[in-house]
Amino acid sequence: MASHCLPDDRGSQAMVQGEYGTVKAKSRRRNLPIGAVLKGVLAKMKERAKFVAPDDPVFTARSGKPVDEHNIARWHLKPVGGSLEMPWLSWHCFRRTHTTLANELGMAFTDRMAMMGHSEARMTALYTAEDLQRRRIVLDQMAARLLPARAPAKRKLRSLTQSATKLPHD
Repeated sequence: MASHCLPDDRGSQAMVQGEYGTVKAKSRRRNLPIGAVLKGVLAKMKERAKFVAPDDPVFTARSGKPVDEHNIARWHLKPVGGSLEMPWLSWHCFRRTHTTLANELGMAFTDRMAMMGHSEARMTALYTAEDLQRRRIVLDQMAARLLPARAPAKRKLRSLTQSATKLPHD
């Protein structure tokens, strides 16, 4: 069950299934940094005509009530995913992409774990996809060491397969 944490005088509040409450899991209580791009987007949102008080939710319906992640996905995320021929696009995909990209850019494992709100390292590891490009580079480097540099590619492969199929008594 996803929650949206909002600051209050007790530390944090959560909107879960349309109700405000406290965040119970200690690992879910976290301060997340806001980058310059998001700060600019939020500043623009603050310029709107209504629902800009400190206690107002950031994402609201016309009535001022909070909009939950399911409605945002239904109204915005899924249509965009469909137009990009990515109907599987979801918030979960963004969580996986976030931790994978953060890993590739060198963010410390403990920082990624904190950003994800995981209390167990195993969960963060499960969310992080390994870098396929790095694997391809290593495989190409291995192939370069195994195959003679001066032989044409087909000849290299043929000589390797023939030597692998020869029996010792041949």
